[in-house]
Amino acid sequence: MKHRTGSTRAKRRLLAAVALACVSTTALMGCRAATNDAAESSAQGITDTEITIAGSFPFSGPTAVYGTLSQGLEARLERANAEGGIDGREIRYQSADDGYEPARAVTNARRFVQQDQVFALVTFGGPPTMSATPIAQEADIVQIAIAGNGPFSNTDETPNLRSWFPSNPVEAEAVTSYLLEQNPDAKIGTLVLNNDTGMDYLDGIKSAVEKHGGEIVLETVYEGTDATVDSQVNQLRAAGVDTVVTLALGAIPFQMTSYMSQIGWHPAVALNESSTGLKATIANMEGSGEGAYSAHYVKDPYDPRFADDPGLEQYREDIAQYGKGADPEDFNTLKGYGLGEALIQVLSTSDLDTITTAEFFNAWDSLPATEVGFLLDGLALEGGEGGRLLTQFVISRLEGESWVPLQ
Repeated sequence: MKHRTGSTRAKRRLLAAVALACVSTTALMGCRAATNDAAESSAQGITDTEITIAGSFPFSGPTAVYGTLSQGLEARLERANAEGGIDGREIRYQSADDGYEPARAVTNARRFVQQDQVFALVTFGGPPTMSATPIAQEADIVQIAIAGNGPFSNTDETPNLRSWFPSNPVEAEAVTSYLLEQNPDAKIGTLVLNNDTGMDYLDGIKSAVEKHGGEIVLETVYEGTDATVDSQVNQLRAAGVDTVVTLALGAIPFQMTSYMSQIGWHPAVALNESSTGLKATIANMEGSGEGAYSAHYVKDPYDPRFADDPGLEQYREDIAQYGKGADPEDFNTLKGYGLGEALIQVLSTSDLDTITTAEFFNAWDSLPATEVGFLLDGLALEGGEGGRLLTQFVISRLEGESWVPLQ
């Protein structure tokens, strides 16, 4: 399945942000570009003894559930340090809260990039990542976004940015296509977050409808500050929708399904993958999410199917030893850990004495197929189109306490 480049609106906003920030950043960082021109010079943030990485995450606010990504990432990096680091270099990781607010993400990025001189900046995604990207691009450092926003695949326009999660539009197209295969005459309604991330996901839904038929009867959105989506659910029901495809974050997914159950409306529901952690989200649905669909790529450590899974044994040991209180059963802890594994795989194949930012990305983009225990069976990390290491999904259905694979 090929990647799509994401919404035009998101691309324009990202490019505008890059242009604007470069004006203000060049005065501070102009000398930095000159030092990176020579291919033999080492990248910022890597010395003979250490590699510095920083993360800006939503530890507070409506998307705080994703803050555990940082804990998982740090745990995997700490295990690498316990084993002697990478090529004898210790990984020094630090993080800061951005509350999923673009302005705070910019403040964090400036401190990490311009003051702390880190090698790599990790950001969660969405508008905060887009706001921080110009700073990383101008400084010519590595930036990794965790979320799957489509514009993060535009490596020609933002060559120093890669994304960890698979592409949102590709995910949306995959799960919508499956639903249309099961019900070719589906009357689809959409509910997405009213920002570039949501519009990005909506692009993928529309792409599936264009290819497979069906009809989008009604498109609805919600704001990040909304406590409920009751009115949107009522609109979808009144429009005759029988299939609801969503991109919703935080508490909204279980609030939505709980309200659907309360009013006795039971359409087919597809949840975006990042909202389907069994412990953080699904457990709160109290059965109202039964039968929901999603597209997955990692094993959920809270799923009884994986209680004794050998592929998660090392992960559980690492979180217990290096997780600093992180919950090993949290879906996002595992995903952050997975990014740590990816970074280690890529750095371990590089010559850290002479590495440049471009060389890091060459190694990332050309990573050979690598099987890791936390991915679902049949999936692997592999460099490819759009700078993604994860490009495939398994369509699943929620049955009791497990996501059961359908494909």
